[in-house]
Parts: sequence; structure tokens; C-alpha cells
Amino acid sequence: MYLPKNEFVFQFKMQGSKTKQWYEGTFAVKCLLTLEEQVQVAILTDRFNQGSTTLAPEYGLVNRSLAEIQMRIIKDKDGKMQCPTWWNENGNGATLFDSNIVFGVFSEALKGEKEWEKNIDDEITKTNDRVAAQPKEEEKPAQA
Repeated sequence: MYLPKNEFVFQFKMQGSKTKQWYEGTFAVKCLLTLEEQVQVAILTDRFNQGSTTLAPEYGLVNRSLAEIQMRIIKDKDGKMQCPTWWNENGNGATLFDSNIVFGVFSEALKGEKEWEKNIDDEITKTNDRVAAQPKEEEKPAQA
């Protein structure tokens, strides 16, 4: 079965909504997470939320986004995350003042998943077109 490469690289540039600081750099992320990685995202999100039942919805979304970005960022063979220095220096985004930066990085990372799925859909369409274009085998008369 054909599977596209599970890697998406994007250039990020956005101004923080509170600090007005510009954040830019290159991220390399996984397009899809394995089932195990998805469970790890849920565990990280719970850890970030610290069991709070009164956490404002925006902060729950920030925590979920941070956890998923953390799992999606590709690490090189030395374990170094393939992201801008400012991301690492800010606790993988957790110590930023600007939540729009976290949501912006998360949104860009999800574009990789959409592109990956589109590549699968395109490959299925090509396969179906090839099958449909093949000459049909003539019907053979039934033998008695």
C-alpha cells in the first residue's frame, strides 16, 4: 500500500498578539501521529491541565495544542527537535505569553495532515482510474 512520507516542513512567521514580538522559523513535523503517540498527547494534555475541572476552555485548548505540537515535532538522530530555537527556549511553547503563536504553529502543523490525506486520496483516485481503464475480460460462455 502506498503511504506518503510522514513529514511536513513549514516556515512560520507570526506576530504575538500580546507582546507584539515576531516569531519566525522552520518546523519539521509528523503529518500523522501513531495511536501510541495520540495516547501520549492525551496523557500530556492531562498533565498540563493538572486535573483541573475549572480550567477555562481557552487554556484547555492551549494545553492540547502544546501537547500535540510536542508529539508532532520531528527529532533528528541526536534527539534535537526540528524547530526554531525560540520554541525550545520557551519550554516548547509553554512559557510564551502569546497564545496565538501556539495556535498558529498548531494550525500550520495540521496542514501537513491534510496534505498527507490528500496525497492518499489522489493515489486512490489514480489507482481507481487505472483499474477502470483496463480492458474488461470478455464474458465466457457457461460450460454445461
